[in-house]
Amino acid sequence: MPAFSAHAETIGVAATAENVFKPASVNVVTGDTVLWTNTGGIGHTVTSTSANWSKSDAIPAVGTSTSFKFEKAGRYTYHCANPAHPAMTGVVNVRDPKAPPRPTTPPPPPRPTPTGGASPPTATGSGTPPSSSPSETPSAGPSATPAVSGSPGVTPSPGVGPAESPSATVFLGEGGLRPLPPTGRNKGLPVLLALLLVGGVGSAELRALLANAPD
Repeated sequence: MPAFSAHAETIGVAATAENVFKPASVNVVTGDTVLWTNTGGIGHTVTSTSANWSKSDAIPAVGTSTSFKFEKAGRYTYHCANPAHPAMTGVVNVRDPKAPPRPTTPPPPPRPTPTGGASPPTATGSGTPPSSSPSETPSAGPSATPAVSGSPGVTPSPGVGPAESPSATVFLGEGGLRPLPPTGRNKGLPVLLALLLVGGVGSAELRALLANAPD
């Protein structure tokens, strides 16, 4: 694509026998003139197709030409009005050299690539730090049950004392109750007491039984 001209000049465009404008697009500045010349020997026209200019001139034979001086910046499109040349189109781009250039935004600087092929760390979206405490809740401690002295697993019944020795008996006589060793009279004492309570034995018979009891 040709560059914009630096000063006012005339730029030529050919209407060829191949039914094209050559070049199809030209860049000019305000004050420049474009000259269209028929070089193909077939009838053509230069007819504007944009509203910013009005032109419709025929160049019917080889060597005929038409021109237009562009005074305002803009984009001007045109075509050949011959119905047999529907693809014959062109454009003239006009720039005002006195207009300040449009500000351009510089591209962002390239992102630095980390050396060593290591990928930069990616921040997680949750933002929740990992828990440092284990998931299991420690027990408050084993429930201590005071151990009972003696045999393990045996709980003594309250109010129950040790069993009396089978050899200890109670002798009923003067001086109250006292433990005696298992003698002959002591062995017969429970029998005598049973006879006294059940059979109604009198005191005389009781004394006789006691007197005859073996030592």
